[in-house]
Amino acid sequence: MFTLYNPEPYDLSSYNISGQGWLMNCYFQHINLGTGELQFEWSALDHVGVNETFVLPDSTEVSGDGLNPTSPWDYFHINSVDLNSDGDYLVSARHTCAVYKVSGQDGHIIWTLGGSSSDFTFAAGLNFSFQHDARFLEENDTTTVISLFDNASNGYNQTARYSAGKILKLDLTTNTVSLIQQFVSPYQFISASQGNVQLLGSQWNTSNAFLGWGENAYISEYTSDGTMIQQGHFATSGSMNYRAFKHNFTTNPLDAPALYTYAHNTTAPTSYWMSWNGATKVAQWQIYSGQSQSGPFALVGTVNKTGFETQFTAQSYYPWSIVKSLDADGNPLKNSTRPIRTFVPSSQLAALCDITQCPLATSVSTSTASTSTTATSTATSTATSSNAAVNIRSRGGKVGEMALAAMAGVVPFM
Repeated sequence: MFTLYNPEPYDLSSYNISGQGWLMNCYFQHINLGTGELQFEWSALDHVGVNETFVLPDSTEVSGDGLNPTSPWDYFHINSVDLNSDGDYLVSARHTCAVYKVSGQDGHIIWTLGGSSSDFTFAAGLNFSFQHDARFLEENDTTTVISLFDNASNGYNQTARYSAGKILKLDLTTNTVSLIQQFVSPYQFISASQGNVQLLGSQWNTSNAFLGWGENAYISEYTSDGTMIQQGHFATSGSMNYRAFKHNFTTNPLDAPALYTYAHNTTAPTSYWMSWNGATKVAQWQIYSGQSQSGPFALVGTVNKTGFETQFTAQSYYPWSIVKSLDADGNPLKNSTRPIRTFVPSSQLAALCDITQCPLATSVSTSTASTSTTATSTATSTATSSNAAVNIRSRGGKVGEMALAAMAGVVPFM
């Protein structure tokens, strides 16, 4: 299912625009991905009049002014399409504040919910506006149940105190609509754009609901009675979250685990930092070390995975090491690609280091820098990373937490 926005010439004389105006017509297409066959196409302008909009030309930052094809008037603004078992479609249009059931046979509108031409009467105190993500949940001859994200605002007009996910019951015999459940953030956000509602189970009436809060970069989950059980965010400002979904994600990346090892000197303990960016099944790490690059390697420790990067310390010095990742049942997943040489600072550098790490490098002024070309460290560290690049830890000073892909010409997923 695809939604399309297409600028088209249109007479906008009624909106004080002289000459040839431009309108953003919205379409959706149902395409067979296997064959590329277009199975159905629907045009908003063929079925919904421009007089049904609540967003006039040049009235918001996304409305368009209708003066040219690069700024067409977006009177409809399609933002979701759903398909039911009968082959009919549920279309949400932000700028008409309406949801439409569209016939999959000939494209006519079977009913309109909300907006200026609603076929339904809303229960007292119930409304929605500028909504997103309308979905069929259940249908029979007398009742339709849908979910949607009620933005309740477009940043200029507001119909409720806060945005909410809603489950609505449409009575097809009385043409009335009532609220079954709503999901509200304790912050009582007004999300003036974007947002979605995902019902997590096969039975909507007993399912948890997972919400993305649109222009507020928050996610939250609720039980079927509307009780919030978790909430998180990836930004409190300056970022948006068009939609959010909760699914099982299990993967073993194609690259190998990353390992960095360090010892203050050749009689000190050896510190290990291991990670595998993107791996979801790692439960434990086994650390193997030896005296030469060719081995043999003996098991020196097993440690539970903790966070993105796991740290382990062996009480002896080991010049070479590898790590093996294990799942929760103790099954091996993947080893680091090759033995890693432990970094040991020179005596000059060691004075700046402690038992577990050295500080990050800083530049030295040319007036005080040594002219010697002798390396400041007699030991080298060869670390592998999960993007075939150099591992650099965060500003705590240790190497190995995050793969820098600049050397490989790859931007890491973050």
